[in-house]
Amino acid sequence: MVWSEKFLEFLQIYHRVRIEACRRFYILENAKKLNVLNVRRFCERLLIETNSIAQPYTFEKLWLASEFNYNRYLTLLLKHVESGKRLAAILKDLDVEAMSSEFMKQCTKYFFENSKNDIGE
Repeated sequence: MVWSEKFLEFLQIYHRVRIEACRRFYILENAKKLNVLNVRRFCERLLIETNSIAQPYTFEKLWLASEFNYNRYLTLLLKHVESGKRLAAILKDLDVEAMSSEFMKQCTKYFFENSKNDIGE
């Protein structure tokens, strides 16, 4: 896809004409680079609304939440983590220094709230 087509797609999302393209990675990157808050929020909302609970909790989902500061999406993901050990294993592979403070607060809160459950394992 040519750059101009990608930008046109981005503008269509900005004006809420073409919402299905919101899942494409370059749209998320451009929204972050250009700091277009309404596109970023719209894409996050779409991720939350279409997120399947049946799908496994994956590194990619957590990375996406971290990379684009999708704190509401992170909240949804943390509700479906099997254990603190699983979350810790995934967090080891993420760039902790690049995470927002809100992201780290939510993960820390998860560890404190679920520490009693993990002790018995």
